[in-house]
Amino acid sequence: MRTPFQFSLCRIVGVQALICTEIVYDKNMRCALYARVSTTDQNCEMQLRELREYIARREWKIAGEYVDTGFSGAKASRPALDRLMADAAERKFDCVVVWKLDRFGRSVLNLSQQIAALTSYGIRFIATTQGLDTDQSNPTQLAHVALHGDSFARYAFGKLDLSFALV
Repeated sequence: MRTPFQFSLCRIVGVQALICTEIVYDKNMRCALYARVSTTDQNCEMQLRELREYIARREWKIAGEYVDTGFSGAKASRPALDRLMADAAERKFDCVVVWKLDRFGRSVLNLSQQIAALTSYGIRFIATTQGLDTDQSNPTQLAHVALHGDSFARYAFGKLDLSFALV
């Protein structure tokens, strides 16, 4: 039997907006960690260490670690990501935790489809360094803000995959 611990967290966004979020900590939460680096001479250990610490602080459980090394975030299909999505469909975990949204993907279209799929499976999505958590009071709005914020940054620096918009 699960007994969650809940509290509200409020933060000021911009000049006029106050966002209050209901946070639920459930010690039985099974989490999938996802980490990615683009080149084979890099490694994911720093991301994984921080994700493990995040999970430990909440007393959650790690259900699996999914690591893609040497794969671009603009690609929709990556070996560990494909396994993660298949396992999510089978509800092998309750939550996907990533260090930063761009580690999960860099294409706005792919990200929105993947997060929508996770949501449809009842899987929570958390990007730890950006405060994105789809198990909040308004997950759709928060996910869109994060996706569009990342998209703007990528567009501004010339890294955004806009191929879907050029059709």
